[in-house]
Amino acid sequence: MLKKLKDIFKVKSNLEDSETLSSDKLKVGAAALLVEAALMDENFDDSEREAITRVLKQKFELTHEESNQLLDEAEIQQERAIDVHRFTQSINNAIAPSDRIEIIQMLWEVVYADGALDKYEAALITQLTGLLHVTSAENAKAKKAALNSVCLDNKKV
Repeated sequence: MLKKLKDIFKVKSNLEDSETLSSDKLKVGAAALLVEAALMDENFDDSEREAITRVLKQKFELTHEESNQLLDEAEIQQERAIDVHRFTQSINNAIAPSDRIEIIQMLWEVVYADGALDKYEAALITQLTGLLHVTSAENAKAKKAALNSVCLDNKKV
């Protein structure tokens, strides 16, 4: 009887550990894609860095310090990566298709943060839209929402 109880708690603990690992992979994957997008125009400036920190804080309910640490880790992971597939796979495994639209919106917010859309940034987001199984229509809505968000943020300044 005692062994069965221990086994139940062990399974519960393993599930919680698995969920935490999945959540961490989601956060790092999303953040690494944001870094990749910011680097596409070969100018990773303060406005893009601030945009990444802001969207990470909002999406994952992080403190400023946590979002900065996540950004630091994402930069390391992005630099080590040979492609974006492992990041998109982490996202696809962790969240529902409808939630992936938010990731696309975050990407648009980051690439528009510097006030200019580079053709390579747009091409990357088009590629990621497919890899994250987001439709073109959903991508267009995410882009529009991101533009509205960026415009509102710029008006606050």
